[in-house]
This record gives sequence, structure tokens and C-alpha cells, in this order.
Amino acid sequence: MADNNWSEWSRHVLKELERLNEVSDQQSKEVTELKGRLTSYSAEEITTIKVELKAQMEKDKDQETRIRALETSGAKFSGKWAILSIIGAAIVSGLIALAFKIFTPSTADAATLHDATPPGIEYRVDGDYTSP
Repeated sequence: MADNNWSEWSRHVLKELERLNEVSDQQSKEVTELKGRLTSYSAEEITTIKVELKAQMEKDKDQETRIRALETSGAKFSGKWAILSIIGAAIVSGLIALAFKIFTPSTADAATLHDATPPGIEYRVDGDYTSP
């Protein structure tokens, strides 16, 4: 019984070792292929790649500078918008106060209206008519 379990276990172990050996061989082939690619690049190709990378880095720096400039200008404009909003709010509130003053009857107007109201109806300054 013990021999049967060991032979089955040893088959599993052997199969796993074979699989690991295949993976190792495949990785070894890939490493060899990569080494071949690296040695196939000439010094001129490497120099070209370096120049392209430097140009891309300069382009990225330029874009970063532009983004920072936009962020700074956006901050400047937000302060100006805040000031303009405060001034606009003051102007609107002044116009509203002026409209109330123009369209609300004054005390003198109330007296004129009081004289013109029919007998038995009383006119108050707030504009309501009341009857006794």
C-alpha cells in the first residue's frame, strides 16, 4: 500500500520537474534572443535612440513649462474674477435698492393718496387699503 502511494507521488513530482525544466529552457532561449538583439544594435542606432530620447525629454519639459504657465495664469484670473464678482454684487444690490426707492410710495405720496381715497377707506404707507 505504501509503495503504491509513493509511486503515484513520485509520478506527480517527476511531472512537475519536467514542467519546470521546460519553463527554464524557454526562458533561457528568450534571454539568448534578447542578448542577440542587443548586440545587433550598432553604435549609430544607439546614438540615434539617445538623440530621440533627449528630444522627447526636451519636448516634455516644454509642455510642463506651458502647463505651469497656464496654472499660474488661471490663479491670476481667479483673483480678478473674485474682485469683479464683489463689484458686480455691489452694483446689483444698489440697483435693487434704487428700484425699491423709485417704486415704493413715499410719505408725501401716501398723504396724496390718503386725500384721494374714498371716505371710509384708509390708506397706509405700506400701500394697503383697509376699510373700517
